[in-house]
Amino acid sequence: MERKNLRQLIASAQLELNRLSTKEKTLTRKEKTHRKIVLGGEVAKYMGLDIDQDMLVGFLMTYATTTEEQRICFISNGARAKQNELLRKEQNNKNSAKKQTTRKTGDESRTKLDVLNNYGLVKNRSSGINENEKSNHFFDVLSKKLQENKDE
Repeated sequence: MERKNLRQLIASAQLELNRLSTKEKTLTRKEKTHRKIVLGGEVAKYMGLDIDQDMLVGFLMTYATTTEEQRICFISNGARAKQNELLRKEQNNKNSAKKQTTRKTGDESRTKLDVLNNYGLVKNRSSGINENEKSNHFFDVLSKKLQENKDE
């Protein structure tokens, strides 16, 4: 009776071990596939989709014969390009977020200075004079007139 229980425990432990090792292999394969897809995407982004496969293989063979100094140079250039791309994306995201809030809320999200500038009423923004303070009263009058025109 005890042997049967021990054999059952060993068999169930073996099944669990097999299941976990299969799961690990699957995850490793998925990770490798993901890395290949990302790598292919990078190649397509920087070399274009219409690249000749023979040219790409030739380029990679040439890369394989480069010196360590050249590889370090490639790595630093690539890191710099990625950093610049991230900064551009971040800036584009900030700009699109500003545009979306302006479109959604209309004039409420704009500053007084932006509205005045759109109507050509702010002449020199770099003069050091705070146009926002000088034009508070004028903006109030202008916004009332614009609101009246919208209502009509």
